[in-house]
Amino acid sequence: MFAFVAALAACGGDSSVSPANEPGLRFLSRAVADTIDAVVTDPVELQLNDDSGAPRANVAVDVTGPDVVGGTRLSPSLGAPSQRSLTVTTDAAGRARLWLRLGARVGRQWVRATAGTAVDSLGVDILVGQPAQLVAAPADTAIWVGESYQLRARVLDRRNNQRDDPVSFATGGAHVGLIDWGRERRRNRTSDPRCICGRAA
Repeated sequence: MFAFVAALAACGGDSSVSPANEPGLRFLSRAVADTIDAVVTDPVELQLNDDSGAPRANVAVDVTGPDVVGGTRLSPSLGAPSQRSLTVTTDAAGRARLWLRLGARVGRQWVRATAGTAVDSLGVDILVGQPAQLVAAPADTAIWVGESYQLRARVLDRRNNQRDDPVSFATGGAHVGLIDWGRERRRNRTSDPRCICGRAA
């Protein structure tokens, strides 16, 4: 799953001016979104213009990813090793390109570009990955006959980000019963969090 959202108008001023013709430094794409660890195959493009809107060629642009473990990383070409920061050079049209490898933590991260005093940032939205593990708690327990305890379960992706998948429980024998305590709590108007008797199959 991949989403690449292009800017349709300037960030301010005359909305009829294309970002490619704006003075200063601009990411031509305003947002990138994909799942954890995804390598974005389309390049992210930067445009650098002078104060009159003319392209500036052969200028070094420093680009930096987030300073966090599992952050989005940058590559100078598709398939090249990724790193937290790199320098790219604008071509005759004032454009520079780089590629992204998205991070491991779900949420929004930022990639920052600078060329002298010109600065721009690109939002990177990292989405949860496919289900990889089911974690139940408690993993094992013993209780007295007739007593109850609560079971909880979480679905995680391969980077331990929590997903919102529904989880079903089933008993492994005739002497154990399950209670949908959410339904019972609403019926009895109680805040007691205990919700289940028995053990998940």
